[in-house]
Amino acid sequence: MIIQIKVGTMENFAYIIWDESTRDAAVIDPGWEVNKILEKIKSLGLRTRYILLTHAHFDHASDVRELKRHTNAKILVNEKEKAGFGDQMIKDGDIIKLGKKEIEIIETPGHTQGGVCFIFDRENIFTGDTLFTNGSYGRTDLPGGNEKDLGKSIKKILSLPGKMKLYPGHDYSNKPTSTIKEEKQYYNL
Repeated sequence: MIIQIKVGTMENFAYIIWDESTRDAAVIDPGWEVNKILEKIKSLGLRTRYILLTHAHFDHASDVRELKRHTNAKILVNEKEKAGFGDQMIKDGDIIKLGKKEIEIIETPGHTQGGVCFIFDRENIFTGDTLFTNGSYGRTDLPGGNEKDLGKSIKKILSLPGKMKLYPGHDYSNKPTSTIKEEKQYYNL
């Protein structure tokens, strides 16, 4: 299951994903409003096992330590992020077990050097600031950004199955979610 939660003042999305049978959960990019996230976790009766970061920019990671304090969940981040925190470093191809479900890590540098996306249950991808909806994508003018790398990462994402549902890191368009097939129409690949 997946819940998308709008948090903060920068149109961020945080996500709670879980295995219904075990109630094991992960939170993706808890940048702001940790109490809103914690209330939802409690109301659903979930056990938060992981805090997953697509990248370590403050608007995606500000409330990581506070969420860990309340849940004792492991913080997972790519080592190339040099975030200064993280209980477990993740890299391309890693598989994280969440109850009976799996989360696959794919590295997608460009917005940051250590940007990653999470593929959950082979049908859903959480793209952080690498790829948004309606043909928009993350900036490359911040430290660690690289336009050429971002282009390669977008191609990598768009090579995935067309029916895969895409969940971005921000609500920058009139569509809070999309699919790989829908997003392909904006690019000449």
